[in-house]
Amino acid sequence: MQPGPTSSDRIAANVRAELAARRISQKQMAQALGWSEAKVSRLVSGRGTWDVDDGELVAVRVFGMEDVTPLLAHRVTV
Repeated sequence: MQPGPTSSDRIAANVRAELAARRISQKQMAQALGWSEAKVSRLVSGRGTWDVDDGELVAVRVFGMEDVTPLLAHRVTV
């Protein structure tokens, strides 16, 4: 049996979905966070590893979420 998605995989998928839904570019996300575009690309593509703190930072600063649970929780939105 193959292991399921990691929390990092879930955050990456949720961030991709939110970026698309809100029509926010990775460049805009990088600028809002003070991160390099390369870092954002790695994280959003799933090649990098998300931690919960980074997920919370994106939820608040980029998406303006007060409740960060939807971004960090398991959901399928592809």
